[in-house]
Amino acid sequence: MRSSEERGGRKHVMREGSHKYCCIGTQPCRATTGIRSMHYALQKTHAMHQRRIIEYFRQVETLFKCFIDTDQIRLVKEAIDAVEAKTFTVQKKKGDEQSASIYGAFAAGINVYLNMHSDVDYTYCATSIHQREEYFDSQNVVAYFAFPRLGIAIPLRPGDILFFNPKEPHCVSSRCDNDDEIFCVSLYLKSANIGKNDNSMSLTPNQVALLSHYKK
Repeated sequence: MRSSEERGGRKHVMREGSHKYCCIGTQPCRATTGIRSMHYALQKTHAMHQRRIIEYFRQVETLFKCFIDTDQIRLVKEAIDAVEAKTFTVQKKKGDEQSASIYGAFAAGINVYLNMHSDVDYTYCATSIHQREEYFDSQNVVAYFAFPRLGIAIPLRPGDILFFNPKEPHCVSSRCDNDDEIFCVSLYLKSANIGKNDNSMSLTPNQVALLSHYKK
């Protein structure tokens, strides 16, 4: 049985049966200003699982720094530092919060596929496909990540990580084999995090200097 969920007015997630699709991490507060740094779904999550999640973020961010153009790395890091943007945060133990350096949240689902859409994200997203089995170089392709406007479909094997421009219309295909169980995970940083979802905030002296520089 197939069902779908809406992510806004343009984004639909198709999922099989009762399988869930979730987005967890920093998010703009609704009906008020500001960014919520600690997602409510993580507050009751075991510390071991939180530790593994933040380690995965850091591993992906290491690849980001290895393969993304230097200009893009500087852009996102300087923007995060300039506005003190909130990134994905876990609390390993009371009083011990640890945060990612680039990404703010992740979306995950089992056996899901998405219609074509674009995202209002600040930097390159990172998407990966996973399975429960051990990974090998010789494994078959399990899904495709497509850019319909460009006429490109990128094959993904378990464990592959794809960095892409979220403003380019994109979609995730259904499984290549219906007998497979696959987990799709995407890391992202929403542009609202850079703006802090609060237009009433005063600029810091450093932000005023940066604004003056770019106006020139």
